[in-house]
Amino acid sequence: IDIISFHDYNNKLEYMRDESFPNVHGTISEITIDSILVPAIEQARREDGTPLPVVAGEFGSFAYVDQTVELGEPDFGQRLHNAAAATQIFNHGGKAVAYWIYNNNYHSHFRMLTFDEDNPKRFVPEPVNYYPLALTMKYIPKGSHIVRTELRDLTDDDGFPRVYMTAAVKDDALTLLWVNDADKPAYVTIEGLEPNRSFNHWDVTEESPERICRVGEWVKVDDAMLRLEPRSITVLTTYDYGQETVE
Repeated sequence: IDIISFHDYNNKLEYMRDESFPNVHGTISEITIDSILVPAIEQARREDGTPLPVVAGEFGSFAYVDQTVELGEPDFGQRLHNAAAATQIFNHGGKAVAYWIYNNNYHSHFRMLTFDEDNPKRFVPEPVNYYPLALTMKYIPKGSHIVRTELRDLTDDDGFPRVYMTAAVKDDALTLLWVNDADKPAYVTIEGLEPNRSFNHWDVTEESPERICRVGEWVKVDDAMLRLEPRSITVLTTYDYGQETVE
């Protein structure tokens, strides 16, 4: 065995802790992290004792589908959940995340692609699912190293986290992936960055899920604050794809 892979759909975002859904047994921290990922990492060893990589080989949430888990409409909440879970899986030692499903028209609530209404032989991006997933994945390339981070004072009145993030380094490039699952903007001050370092700033929001917006350039200067839009996925990155973009 060269890799350990787990599947998990039985989890929900932390602020949903007291909400009940069929086939969902707890939050991301309770189920995905504490019950599956951390024990798997602790136990996954080769005969010589070296660790095996642990990945989320198939991932999503049944909180956004019907009781049969087969039917449902595309829901931006699923995309926020997936991105938030990815930050936590990476931060707790998981090596990769794979989402269900790219082009299965039967599972319309999960698919990234759908049929072109004008040409059913052609696939086009699913307008709710494709761009949030594209932004979540694109700027954390294979071989990235996850940097230890800490979030402070970004909970709601009930103490539930509403902002998630992970930091990934590949060669000299740095990407910060942020998720704000609250209905209001979050304002973040980032510590530990090199002064005057410049980042490309991208986001996709529940209000406009059908495109990724290039917000502009964000520069780390004294007291610089990052605004995370309500129910949004945001990337700050120095990773350069040249002329290739995800817009």
